[in-house]
Amino acid sequence: MAEIDNYVATLNQNGYVVLDSVISPDRCAQLVGILEDTHDRLAPIYAANATAGHRLNFHADEKIVYNLHNKDRAFLDFIDPSPVYDIVERFLQQGSYKNSDPVILRQNTARTPLPGGPEQQLHIDSRIPGGAFPLMAVVTWMLEDFTEENGATRIVPGSQRRPEFPPDEAADPDEVVVTGTRGSVLIMDAAAWHGGGANRSNATRWCLLSTYVRWFFKPAFDFLSNMPEELYAQMTPRQKQTMSYTPQPPVHECTRISARSDEPAKPLPYSLPKGNPV
Repeated sequence: MAEIDNYVATLNQNGYVVLDSVISPDRCAQLVGILEDTHDRLAPIYAANATAGHRLNFHADEKIVYNLHNKDRAFLDFIDPSPVYDIVERFLQQGSYKNSDPVILRQNTARTPLPGGPEQQLHIDSRIPGGAFPLMAVVTWMLEDFTEENGATRIVPGSQRRPEFPPDEAADPDEVVVTGTRGSVLIMDAAAWHGGGANRSNATRWCLLSTYVRWFFKPAFDFLSNMPEELYAQMTPRQKQTMSYTPQPPVHECTRISARSDEPAKPLPYSLPKGNPV
């Protein structure tokens, strides 16, 4: 309990905290293999990305795998793992009634910049800068070493309290590079100014990215419509809550009037797109 409180205090102060050696190198290597195969199979049929006036929506110089929960049984373990999820939950419950509101997963992806990929501009993921209480947290599972050479995450400590967005295409004199060995975990307040570094190496830098929010936010994808039944059956009650299956709105006022249910909704029939053969 005290250790979790210490991590939350560091998050409140600096906007990020690092936990070393949470998962083994062998597990990291296994997950990277799954991600490479999944990306090769599905990336050719990804929908076109929305245009934007900056590079954050330009993905030609990186590999991304979306919706990890429906790709492989191995990724279910990263929905609510202790102690990482316990830290995030305590962090995002701050300011809620009795500091007890549920926390849900908004998005679970994996990413690596390609060799030669440029750095991202500093940005926030929370959509709203500053604020009295955190709205969103991002967990980065380092599946490969994060180094300055391969584009480790840059963060401006304490910037989660700034009431403005980072200026476009500008550096900040206070930014630091958060390095770590594979198996380590970076937990970050999504309002902190941050961005991936340039990959000046000849290798990948895979990571899992789990974004958590307060229960009344909506997920980035329709998890109720994209979860295979056989994987849903293997989930724990807490995982189902974290995947926002309990905060589903009622159909009408005769079925339920509460915004949250005690029983998780069951997913609709779904099969993963086949994609290209690997």
